[in-house]
Amino acid sequence: MNKYKTNIYTSVFFIIFGIAVWIAVPYCIRFSDTYSMRNELLTSYFMPRVLVVILVFNSMINLLINLIHYIRASKNGMKMPQYAGIHWNKEKRALVFAGIMLVYTVILEYAGFIISSALCCSALLAYVRDKKVIHYAVAFIFIVLMYFIFTRVLYVKLP
Repeated sequence: MNKYKTNIYTSVFFIIFGIAVWIAVPYCIRFSDTYSMRNELLTSYFMPRVLVVILVFNSMINLLINLIHYIRASKNGMKMPQYAGIHWNKEKRALVFAGIMLVYTVILEYAGFIISSALCCSALLAYVRDKKVIHYAVAFIFIVLMYFIFTRVLYVKLP
């Protein structure tokens, strides 16, 4: 399968996924869980839907770009770039990061946002062999800052 077709299929998948998430948000986030404060725009639906709009918009642009390249390459009879495949040795770091994120999602409900995020960031920094204490401190301060932004500004309840 060539690179353009792969990108086209991926873009279509993310457009469909984004539309499904847009539809699912009201069913997954109860409106009574919001800190509305007489502002119906900034509810718990706001942030997920903003991210969905960004995802769908970027996927549509990616789809258009790859469709144009695919059509031009087909018309001109150009040889299309082939899919290179996966080199597992090069992807080891990404797989470890994905594993840490998976563990993070499991412990998030039990330990809460701040503790599980601090553990996740510490694990990621330890994996890349970062020994500077300031990096761990900045990560923890950023986590606390994000907690207050999401709970007090964006009105999203976090575990």
